[in-house]
Amino acid sequence: MPESAAAKWRRWLRTLRETHPCKYPVRVYRRPLKDKDLLGDCLLIDGKHGKYFRIRVCSSLPVGLAFGILLHEWAHAMTWDQSHQEDHGDAWALAYAELWREHMGDSDYEDDAS
Repeated sequence: MPESAAAKWRRWLRTLRETHPCKYPVRVYRRPLKDKDLLGDCLLIDGKHGKYFRIRVCSSLPVGLAFGILLHEWAHAMTWDQSHQEDHGDAWALAYAELWREHMGDSDYEDDAS
């Protein structure tokens, strides 16, 4: 039986957490976003139980494209201290390129991008 989109998303997220941990925990939400032009975002939240990254990814995207957006936002979390002043600076670009090479070359992700 083929793996469901939700199961793929959870598996991909688990792999990403294992292979590319961030300075703070990362909470990922896949849901509708109010700004129709926004595909995802990453924020550092200083909550009552400590800091964490909140990543949101637009739920209307096919799971493969959503994972591509997740990689983009995860690169922000990985490089927050180095590139927060320059949103898409060199540190972010290198992290994103690494994530893309390691994860998006797998046909498992590409099959779900359409």
